[in-house]
Amino acid sequence: MNQNVEIFDLKDKNQYRTASNYDLIAMVKARGYHQLFIPKHILESLVYGFTDKEFIHLSGETGTAKSSLILTLANEPENMRLLCKYLGLVFKPLFLFEIEMCLFETPGELTQNKVLKDGNTYLEDSILVSALRVAPSKSEFYYPVIYLKEMGRVHTSAVQGGLLNLISTSDITLPDQSRIPGGHASIITDSNYCAMEDATHTLVVQDEALKRRTPLNLMLNTLTASEEQKIMESLVQNMGLQLDVPVIRKIIRIGSMVRQNRKEGNLLSLSPPTIFGYLAAYKMKMKLPHMELAIVLSNTLLGNATRDDRKIVDSLLQSLNDERVFTGRRSTFTDDVI
Repeated sequence: MNQNVEIFDLKDKNQYRTASNYDLIAMVKARGYHQLFIPKHILESLVYGFTDKEFIHLSGETGTAKSSLILTLANEPENMRLLCKYLGLVFKPLFLFEIEMCLFETPGELTQNKVLKDGNTYLEDSILVSALRVAPSKSEFYYPVIYLKEMGRVHTSAVQGGLLNLISTSDITLPDQSRIPGGHASIITDSNYCAMEDATHTLVVQDEALKRRTPLNLMLNTLTASEEQKIMESLVQNMGLQLDVPVIRKIIRIGSMVRQNRKEGNLLSLSPPTIFGYLAAYKMKMKLPHMELAIVLSNTLLGNATRDDRKIVDSLLQSLNDERVFTGRRSTFTDDVI
């Protein structure tokens, strides 16, 4: 992978054309969401998948912006418009059907729900089947996308296997033998399967048949420290805040150490560090310059630590005065600088 990743603005055609596959693209910010910086090849692959009505599996650790990416593409159509324009694809906005996979405890619930009405029990279409029925009516003006949230987190592999009957480009036969047309929507699911060795995740085994049915398998990686620093500097400058690179580096180093501890099964009381968690700490430090950075971090990025985890947190904060920093290589501490 390219170790000299740069940031390019999606709104600037010349910048976008200049970016390499692994450079980060600053997306158009969707209302209610943070601005995202996503590798160019991930954005292009997603847009291709949506326009070609593919089944897409987006994997990555918690905090890598999987769901935010999908929702940003859907809620800010300018992102889709620009990407389609640059790729020579027909532009239509996304019409997103958001479906929580935790709703389905058995394979049968993927297609039908039992409802009680007037003292009698009836079967009605599941939310997933309802979305599949509606998708064809949306395809003239939109790219319909069925978003199955959190694959593998809380349900069994049997439920995953039940999806095989619903992921089809031909007619889909339901339990009552009625049929609905398939192939009118792309289906995307996000998961943490790429992080199965991570101590913070407990996952069921991914169904092999479903895995083979997925033509697009994309993975969002945790950003390196150097990538995080470039994003932080860009955000700080865009917000008109004073730029203090040493403070940014120290905040990122603490976040990187938290992430490494979580991989080892420690500091699980803390949320996975994110760019906007870093930004909250930085803003507080800039507006309260008299406050020690260790205190700022204790009240922001590290504020949720339990009493047991505070011992580790205190040792991390002591390292703020250590000149060693976290390198651009993931999960590697050396005496090099970023």
